[in-house]
Amino acid sequence: RLVALIAKLKELHDKDIPVLGLKKYWKALDLDGNWFNDNRGSNRFKAQQAISAIGTPRINLGVAEDEYLTLFGTLEGFEDYYQSLIDAEVTQLIGRPRVHLYPDTEFVIYIVGTDQNLDYLKQYGINVINRHAFEMTPEAGTKAQFSKWKLLQGLRSLVRAGKKITQLNLAQVSDISQSYLSELIKTWKGGWREFKKLSELLLDTHRSSDKIWEIFQLQYEGSLKKWLGLEPLDAVADLAQVLINKDWATYKVYAESYSGDVLSTAWGILARLILPQEVIDELEQILVPHPT
Repeated sequence: RLVALIAKLKELHDKDIPVLGLKKYWKALDLDGNWFNDNRGSNRFKAQQAISAIGTPRINLGVAEDEYLTLFGTLEGFEDYYQSLIDAEVTQLIGRPRVHLYPDTEFVIYIVGTDQNLDYLKQYGINVINRHAFEMTPEAGTKAQFSKWKLLQGLRSLVRAGKKITQLNLAQVSDISQSYLSELIKTWKGGWREFKKLSELLLDTHRSSDKIWEIFQLQYEGSLKKWLGLEPLDAVADLAQVLINKDWATYKVYAESYSGDVLSTAWGILARLILPQEVIDELEQILVPHPT
């Protein structure tokens, strides 16, 4: 997914976009620099109009705690301190192009694969935009997102070819097994019967645009975004309220309304708010595959 996203960013910027990241990704992603080194105190990226950075710059938790204890004799307030260290690394990265020297030039920095709230950068006049990797290029989405996108493309292909809309035909043209297609379609509200209705709209508009998002009317926009898992923050807010109310009947309805990818994202974000950082770090070591 990261390889696909980086390839898309290089395509958008004519390959003129250096990629920084954590050392563990150095060989796998052919990085141009590292967090904690190339993102600070360097003129290497002066006037660079596009930069991308992979991951979150978290220094070793134990080292940070020891430093904090030495300074203050207590861990009270440590979480804010630790967050300030992350924010400082990001802020240093933002300063690398030396944008103040080029007031008439537009710069863009992509910070990829981070769960950080970067809204604090707005105080420096920076326009902060949150986007899913899938929205940049479908190949950078999750397996489910990419497969659902293939189904939408496949549906359009069948309409254009004048072929009958069946699950078998859709599976074949989308290069997806019928069993997996059935699983994905079940996550569309109303199942196959309602999903097929998209073909009617495609039939009326398929000559007007080559972009899949432009051919759907506004009435389908919310349904498509939810189906593709593009509303995790909404899901987090809903899940948090359900848990606070201990309303398990509502949770059942909630779980049926969102896809598995959105649910896992919501739980992942909530876990970071609830669990200690050392537990999160251990879980990441166990669950996140490392490049070889």
